[in-house]
Amino acid sequence: MRTALAVCVCMSALVGVCDVFASVTIEGAMVRLDMTEPTTNSDGTPLKDLKETVGLYVIPGQNEAEAECGRAPATAVTGGGAVTIICEVPVGSNQEADVKFRARAIDLVGNESMSTPDVILRIDHLPPGAPSL
Repeated sequence: MRTALAVCVCMSALVGVCDVFASVTIEGAMVRLDMTEPTTNSDGTPLKDLKETVGLYVIPGQNEAEAECGRAPATAVTGGGAVTIICEVPVGSNQEADVKFRARAIDLVGNESMSTPDVILRIDHLPPGAPSL
């Protein structure tokens, strides 16, 4: 199964443009993943048994392990619907990190798709140092 994930960053006055497939929006430590479900199996045949989409993240340098941040039930077993997953990312105050986000689709018998390409989003809660006078 194939699913696509692109990035759109909306943070303060910074607004990026994203592909029609998905967007990632940050607010505090909450990140919203919007994506479109796959409509085909990995061999190109029509999808008939989609169960859900799972959102994942990795924080390089903290813990290289992949962490699940949520699941969205399929809109239909044939896929193609828009789904949203809200991720709470553990980047606290006075911290910053380039977080990798990805997603996978899972069918009714538990087969898992390949991951989407990583989308890297900088989460920055670290203020700059004071200016010199």
